[in-house]
Amino acid sequence: MRAWVVGLCAAVAAAWGCGVAAQGLTAVPDFGRAWGENPGNLLMHEYVPPDAAGAVPVVVVLHGCKQNARLYAEGSGWLALAAAGKFALVAPEQKAVNNGSLCFNWFYSGDNGILPGEQTSIANMVEHLGRRVPIDRKRLYVTGLSAGGGMAAVMLAVYPNWFAAGSLIAGVPYRCAAGATSLFPGGDVTNAFACMQGRVNRTPQEWGKLVRDIAAQRLRHRYDGPWPTVAIWQGTGDPTVAPTVSGELAEQWTNVHGVAAKPAKVEPVPAGTVPVTRETYAAADGRPVVVRYLLEGFPHATPIDPAPSAARCGTPGDYIRDADLCAALVTARDWGLVP
Repeated sequence: MRAWVVGLCAAVAAAWGCGVAAQGLTAVPDFGRAWGENPGNLLMHEYVPPDAAGAVPVVVVLHGCKQNARLYAEGSGWLALAAAGKFALVAPEQKAVNNGSLCFNWFYSGDNGILPGEQTSIANMVEHLGRRVPIDRKRLYVTGLSAGGGMAAVMLAVYPNWFAAGSLIAGVPYRCAAGATSLFPGGDVTNAFACMQGRVNRTPQEWGKLVRDIAAQRLRHRYDGPWPTVAIWQGTGDPTVAPTVSGELAEQWTNVHGVAAKPAKVEPVPAGTVPVTRETYAAADGRPVVVRYLLEGFPHATPIDPAPSAARCGTPGDYIRDADLCAALVTARDWGLVP
């Protein structure tokens, strides 16, 4: 167990109790009542620390397929971390009427561009919270698993001037399923599976252009940054999203940042039963702008480090697995949300 994990637990235990949430997510039933506020027809949940002072940072937490907002926010460890770090969560939830497997529709052009769709609903959830609670606009973040990771990539690309950073777990590049119809007949869903299976390969420049183009379309002018930093988490034993897809994702965001697609540093991460390698892609000033974590043999799931570990981060469940390393904790610390 890394020393900083133990230190974090000790620091917040008195006030919270590591991994124990005193207050859960709250459903927001009035979201979407304003005309045009919820074009993606999603449900909104939130967590606002009751003792927060001043403008609070916000993390948008996007669940994976066959999950829901409460299960993922609690199981991944984000809810307890938000309570400990006194930051807010916005947790969108998919409806079965939109997707029978409860996946966010990152692969539909109506939900990943400038036309009103699920991405618009998620952005409007942040606005809805901001009308009621002071939020720190310079400290907005997004994270997600699988289809949630795919939608997190959408949010970073379409709203790069909003988000400071993102963390994608078993995610895919922005518009990975777009423009492949001629290769994989059958429409968006077929293209989505081709993407997840690693059958969509583009050059770094092609990947980066997709992000730059959509940002320019939404903002109606060329956007030159600052771009959000990106953390990529991928299990090498993932049968759902091919491990090679995380390499395409790294190529996309290193190109957006204008840095080399070759990592500046490759190092093992001290963990437990799951060997982890961290690749760091740095800007000219040495600042990490893309980081990729590869978990050897790990399946399609969010990595956590639950009790009885000192971290007590997360609760095992469907697509949430013990790795002796908690992605939410590592990410929250990197974003400066917890000590």
